[in-house]
Amino acid sequence: MHDEIPPSLRPVIQQSWKRSRAAGVDSQPGKLRLRKISRYELAARLELNRNLLAAAKPRLDTYAAQVREVRHVLCLLDSDGIVLLSSGDEELRKICGLQPGYDCSERQMGTNGAGTALAIGQPLAVMGAEHYRVDFRGFTSLAAPVMGPFGRVIGVIALNTFIADAVLDRLTQMVQLAHESGEEITSLGGQRRARARGAKRGR
Repeated sequence: MHDEIPPSLRPVIQQSWKRSRAAGVDSQPGKLRLRKISRYELAARLELNRNLLAAAKPRLDTYAAQVREVRHVLCLLDSDGIVLLSSGDEELRKICGLQPGYDCSERQMGTNGAGTALAIGQPLAVMGAEHYRVDFRGFTSLAAPVMGPFGRVIGVIALNTFIADAVLDRLTQMVQLAHESGEEITSLGGQRRARARGAKRGR
């Protein structure tokens, strides 16, 4: 937990390591503690994020079929870093705590693609040894935040693979999935507001 921050790390990763350390995350192997919320809280979060799920899930399903030959986990997290849905390799989902209900925020898991992309509000690739936790340094995580109305971060889409299977160009694809999902949610919100205004004028 007190190991030095390698100066070779990118500045965005160095800052994330500092936040991870300040949050009390233990980087050492065998110290991984997964946090899972209750099924009641998960159900409440799924309801709260129903528009996000409706917009993202079909796109994630389509993309998952494109990478089915690669051992991967494709997931959607809410704005607090809680996994809402995930698909892909079951072993990886368990090892990395990427099943629905698990907390993958930076403050819980240290520097990781999804959690750190949420923390900075920008797309990010976290590659191998850039992960704060030693347990995750065999993986690469590509993540992009989903932006809702008024430019607010409402979730994040992430693709996790082993380092050997990593293709950094896939980060662009995560950005596209996140952008399309956010645009759909914003458009639906605008349509609802327009209908509500129309209903008031019709009274």
